[in-house]
Parts: sequence; structure tokens; C-alpha cells
Amino acid sequence: GTEDDAKDIYQDALIIFWQKVSSNDLVLTSKISTYLYSVCQNLWRKELVRKARESNEEVEKAEDRWS
Repeated sequence: GTEDDAKDIYQDALIIFWQKVSSNDLVLTSKISTYLYSVCQNLWRKELVRKARESNEEVEKAEDRWS
């Protein structure tokens, strides 16, 4: 992804972290940096799946137009 994508993912991870801390729902079994890294990885995987799905939908729409 782009640098902007990375910034967005990191910001989303910080929001998730803050929400967990605020709700006393956070149980750390590792360093905070490791936790944030894992959250970022999971968010990025979800984003890649979303982008792939969008791309497939665009291809299908284009194919429908040519059929």
C-alpha cells in the first residue's frame, strides 16, 4: 500500500487500542507495540480483501457491459 494507507491503518489501530483501554476490555499478553503491530496487520488484511472484492466487482460489471 501507499504511505497514506499505512497512516490510515495505524490511526485506525490507535483508535481500536484507545477504545479497548477506555472500556477496560484490553488484556495485554505482549508489549503494546506488538499488539498494535498485530492490529495493523489484521486491518491491512481486511483492507486487501475489501480492495480485491471491489476489483472483482468492477471486472464483473465491465464483463456485463460487453456481453
